[in-house]
Amino acid sequence: MAYDLDIAAERFDLHDGRRVRGNSRMHSKDLEAIVTLLEIAALSLTVTPESTFTIDELVEEARKFAGTEIDLSELDVKIVLKKSGFLIKIGGREYRLR
Repeated sequence: MAYDLDIAAERFDLHDGRRVRGNSRMHSKDLEAIVTLLEIAALSLTVTPESTFTIDELVEEARKFAGTEIDLSELDVKIVLKKSGFLIKIGGREYRLR
């Protein structure tokens, strides 16, 4: 089930209650969106507190949520996972939510 990511078009800055610039479309390589997708995918794969998953399973689950709106490349996923702290490495290839 792909979620509608058009909510990105609703992002805008406010200054003193006034819109400063117009809405902009989210780029398909937006790392914030990729972080969010990976977090949602990790939550989806976490059935019990002890649930583990591989990065491949995480990316596959994230792609289900992203549909065709976000391109999840291996490089982008590695960048996000290197910088974020929402996963704990459990074993050789297994991860769990922090």
